[in-house]
Amino acid sequence: MTNGQRSGVWLVPCLIPLLLLFFGGCRTIPEDPAPVVVIVEGPSDGDVLHTDERPIRLDTGLIDPATVEMILVRIEPGDERETPPRVVGGEIHFNLPLEGLEDGGTYRFEIFLRLRDGRIIAAGEPFSLTLQLGLPRLEPREQDMLTLDPRPRLTWLLPEELPEEHAYTVQLSVRGETVPVELDHSPETTRPVAALPRRDIVTAEDVRRGVVLPWHVRAVSPGGVLGPLSPTAVIRYDPEGSIPEVRSARTGDLTLVARPGLSWSTVAGADRYAVEYRTGPSPDDEVITWATGETSYRLPLEFMERVIAAGHDGEIRWRVRAENSQGVSTPWSAEHVLVHRVLAPLIATVLPPGGAVSVVMGAPSASPGVRANEVPPVEVRIDRPFGIARTPLTSEIVAELINQGLRREELVFSEEDVVRDALTGHTVLALGVLDFGQQFGLFGYERETEDDEAPESGVRRIGFHPEYRSHPAVGVSWYGASWMMNHLSRLEARNPVYRWVRENDTWRIEMEGDSDGYRLPTEAEWALAAGQRERLRPDGENVPVEVYRVFSSRELRGINYLRSGDAWEDPEPPYTRAGGPTNPVGALGNATPAGVYDLVGNVWEWIWDWYHPERQSPEDNYSGPPRALPDIYGREMRLVRGGAWNTPGGEIRPTMRGAFSPSATSHSIGVRPARTLPRD
Repeated sequence: MTNGQRSGVWLVPCLIPLLLLFFGGCRTIPEDPAPVVVIVEGPSDGDVLHTDERPIRLDTGLIDPATVEMILVRIEPGDERETPPRVVGGEIHFNLPLEGLEDGGTYRFEIFLRLRDGRIIAAGEPFSLTLQLGLPRLEPREQDMLTLDPRPRLTWLLPEELPEEHAYTVQLSVRGETVPVELDHSPETTRPVAALPRRDIVTAEDVRRGVVLPWHVRAVSPGGVLGPLSPTAVIRYDPEGSIPEVRSARTGDLTLVARPGLSWSTVAGADRYAVEYRTGPSPDDEVITWATGETSYRLPLEFMERVIAAGHDGEIRWRVRAENSQGVSTPWSAEHVLVHRVLAPLIATVLPPGGAVSVVMGAPSASPGVRANEVPPVEVRIDRPFGIARTPLTSEIVAELINQGLRREELVFSEEDVVRDALTGHTVLALGVLDFGQQFGLFGYERETEDDEAPESGVRRIGFHPEYRSHPAVGVSWYGASWMMNHLSRLEARNPVYRWVRENDTWRIEMEGDSDGYRLPTEAEWALAAGQRERLRPDGENVPVEVYRVFSSRELRGINYLRSGDAWEDPEPPYTRAGGPTNPVGALGNATPAGVYDLVGNVWEWIWDWYHPERQSPEDNYSGPPRALPDIYGREMRLVRGGAWNTPGGEIRPTMRGAFSPSATSHSIGVRPARTLPRD
């Protein structure tokens, strides 16, 4: 090889870098590549989530996890969120933020790390997810709510057959704005069923103007995923449409009781009620205004003394309005004018508060003439204070009670001579021919007008024959007696004792044990009233009361029974030629030591208890068996006690028991109220 050849070989390796540099032009040597962040655990593109918890783990590779300041999550369409990192074993852990996303929606996610030096590093590849948590669509319970409440309690129906694992809270929006609320939960499922705003959602001026607010509710998962929006419901503010409706003591009513009560309907959202009352029509009469948070008010004794001083059938005029917590009031109700006439018998205290007594019901087995259902004697202890009416209800007061029920449309004439309960359809009162005998004290008539200023034709009402004004009313069923007890309670602004509950196609009556209203006496209470020989003491245990005894001839002269010889008796049908067969209440003067008349004779009296021919050994304050023992015809009976004008003299005794269907009407059964007294 020549020297020239050697030099060429040497030049080739030297020229290669120069050629590469020349042909590379302006290209530069790249910097170190961006650090790679890998999703170690997380969703895959297209996944469907059935829970709102989706943990993600990131391997940051060459990046020190301690230098990661924040995790950025971009959610399309148009949302970006930050979530703090949690370093575990050299990895970054976090939960995918799903708050505010809608169940059923599909979203695209991108994840980035923001380092403390300001750099933004992508983590893994973008992915799409569909949320399918199965959150329920809630249904407002009231589509159109009328209220005065600036913070109304809003309720909705629980979804049916929702799996227990589907826990959720709710979000409430009014006029499109989310409202902070306190939630009420169902005790059975612990799920929210109502929401109470934590602030007023309307101003007082809004309420006065009568605004209408649309509202929605939606379920929200624990992680904040939003369920479907409920149908739109509205909250209406209408003071003029919220005037309280008078429940008792309406124009045209007799007061019937010595100290009448005024009552009205509850107005949604009312914080209190103003009651205005006076004694007469003159504008110069003093007007008294009383504020109360209740929906009833008993007129004070001082006012009633003024009414009585005005003379027989004195007037009471009154009206009511509602007011909310902002001071916004409804207009006044119409003024109602009552006539004060006391017809209801006074309640005589039988067992005073603080007292207790054992009453021995029934007769000894060897007693002459007793029936099988009177034996053996059974002892019942009573420590619940109570009183019983001095007399049965008369024809005059029953006619007025029924007429008030007819005016309120609580009662209806279903046939020419039968008054029924409009709610249950039960017979309340029968006229003309009864199930047993003939009605002789009450009758039905048709009046041309119910209101002189608003004539109506065909208005049917109850009247009484004047000669039977003060006689015990007959033809009233047990159902009618219980209705009358509730209505008497309302007339005195007391809490009604009885409540009807519909079960399938039948109605069942329940008794509110702590109520202060009127009711029928229990058998034990009636027996105690009939059997006591002296007034009972209010200080502890009294001497036991034996109910059974044989009446003396003097006692029998004070009892109306068949062929008793009283002034009103006619022993032959139709028994009315001498003004009987009943006698005016209390006319024979056979009062007990507590001042109670006619417990034995005149008319049988409806009792609360179901009938059972055999008494068990009962608990204190026994009120009868839970159900009756059906008779041979399958009928369930209610008890009657006391005997009547058509009971033979040999059967008149205080232990006599009878039984009738609760719908039965008879010419020998009447009604006597009782009432539980306060314990202190």
